[in-house]
Amino acid sequence: MKNQQKLIIKAIEAYDCYSDGQKKILSTLYKLSVDNTAIIKVSRLSEITGYSRYMVYKSLKQFEQDGILKMSDGGQKLSNTFRFNESKIQSIIDLYNKMLQIITSKNI
Repeated sequence: MKNQQKLIIKAIEAYDCYSDGQKKILSTLYKLSVDNTAIIKVSRLSEITGYSRYMVYKSLKQFEQDGILKMSDGGQKLSNTFRFNESKIQSIIDLYNKMLQIITSKNI
């Protein structure tokens, strides 16, 4: 399980569809998740990543539009629940593995 999590983090960090800031927000959120679900305040996520709440909100909206995350408000807006779409995460992993294959075959 730990190896799978490391692979997912590496795949997210190598994913060229997002800015470095977006990748850091997404990978941090994934690190904080349990069973593909993270429950955290946006303000806390902002503190952890070092990005403004505006940047975090904007990134989360993009992730939701792209189908990577599904967001829902917690009770009384105390926290938000973020659920990862496993098939989208798998697509990012597959792309990362293909990229590694191409890189290693070029080096042979």
